[in-house]
Amino acid sequence: MEHRPQIKILPNYLIDQIKAGEVIDGPASLIKELLENSIDAKSTQIKIQVENNGLDLISIEDNGIGIDFYNLPLAFCRHATSKIEKFEDLYSLGTFGFRGEALASIASISRVTTFSKPIDGIGGKISFHGGNLISHISMENLEQGTSILVRDLFFNTPVRFKFIKSKISEKNTIFKNINYFIISNPEIWFSVKWDEKDKNIFIPTNWQDRVLQVLPKGEYKKFTGEYEGYQVKGFIEINSSKGNQKNHQYLFANNRPFIDRSLHGAIINSMEGVWKLSESGNYCIFLSTDPGNLDVNVHPKKTEIKFIQGSMVFSLLKSSIKNSIYKLKDQSLKKNSGLGNFLENNNNQLDYDKEEINRDPFFRLSEIYILLPLKAQYIVLNIPLLLMNFLKINLTPIEEDSQIPLLIGEPFKLENEEVRLFLKPFGFNFEKIEENKMILLSIPPYLSELPFRKIVGLLLNSLSKEEKEFDGFPFDDIKQWELKVSFSQIKHLIKPFEENLLNEDFAKVLDDKYLNSLFL
Repeated sequence: MEHRPQIKILPNYLIDQIKAGEVIDGPASLIKELLENSIDAKSTQIKIQVENNGLDLISIEDNGIGIDFYNLPLAFCRHATSKIEKFEDLYSLGTFGFRGEALASIASISRVTTFSKPIDGIGGKISFHGGNLISHISMENLEQGTSILVRDLFFNTPVRFKFIKSKISEKNTIFKNINYFIISNPEIWFSVKWDEKDKNIFIPTNWQDRVLQVLPKGEYKKFTGEYEGYQVKGFIEINSSKGNQKNHQYLFANNRPFIDRSLHGAIINSMEGVWKLSESGNYCIFLSTDPGNLDVNVHPKKTEIKFIQGSMVFSLLKSSIKNSIYKLKDQSLKKNSGLGNFLENNNNQLDYDKEEINRDPFFRLSEIYILLPLKAQYIVLNIPLLLMNFLKINLTPIEEDSQIPLLIGEPFKLENEEVRLFLKPFGFNFEKIEENKMILLSIPPYLSELPFRKIVGLLLNSLSKEEKEFDGFPFDDIKQWELKVSFSQIKHLIKPFEENLLNEDFAKVLDDKYLNSLFL
């Protein structure tokens, strides 16, 4: 007869080890949990010691409020916490830790000893080996604060060693987790000691000095921004490389470190023209808002955050960076793009319009035609034709997460509901608000560098004016648009055609043959 396995309730020690895998997957996440506790304990001094990448020893010593002798065992119970009392507290968190899982998880997979004393209570010591209580005694002559020594991590779950990253990778992760807390708490004195190396000391200072103390030496641009209860500030590196910058790319929300690939993508997009293609630089960015605008309870390790108004945060970050590096971006385009090199080869051949920014390698003949020096010859560009070709190759369906949310929605007249619905897959997200009015909420990314309000208005007008059944984009009509673009925007329009520019229908070589034909 086939044996039927019986359903059993797991013993607590096994439950703790399973839960530990969700919270503690390596030394780096363990350090993160302990530092969160020290910060929440209002510490002003924190000492950190790491041996053998945290596998042999992790020691965190602080001067926080401490735990008295009688409460020490409770601190190592699952779901025991002083941070929250009711469900609503999850949406107004002012602390890092709140689940009450970390210490129980750590105790179940290591040999941990804790010393702690509050300012006006009895101090004590408590030790666990693999989740088993070894000792719990009161102690006198302890200083206020808490010291936690974690030894032999994963000694009783050796299979976990297989999932630990390489020594270099694990050390980099530990290094970054420690830096997260050093950067976001400039008012706290930190001491960090690795193995037998000398201590690194970080004295209290302001946030700008602390950030620049931790980030590698380089040229950084400071930026700030604010909108509708959200604030952003930070530093971003001007230079880029193909190295391992992710070790020095930091995001914070209300001083809580987090990871967000979409925001990272927005940062890279904002630095286009300054950072080289397929490269990135270091950055440190702080986002702040009312705690009620954040949900940090979306991941066991609290490394992901959900913003109630995510699109607003996205747009605020992009606009703040772009505003701060605008001039740098324009100068960098001249250095890095193929068109920029034309200026170096022809900088004495043309008189430039002083009202145009940074002496671009263009000369405006009229609102329609632009003269461009290209190597040893000149090119006349037809801007409406250039725009038509640009839109032809870009007006394709895109994923919703690739769209650029607008910080402030743009109102447009709703003349044709079919047009509104048709444009949505192409990155134009309109929300109907009245019978004949709609708001533009997002645009495709290729329009972010162009006068998109004017372009969208012209596109809607061209699509809606035909009385016949709507059947697609009126590219021929685009040639009749009256649209003034800046030299930097012309660079953006030309970029997709650089390699084959002389063969495009919007570009004509101004050679003797062409000039002679004008006078026949």
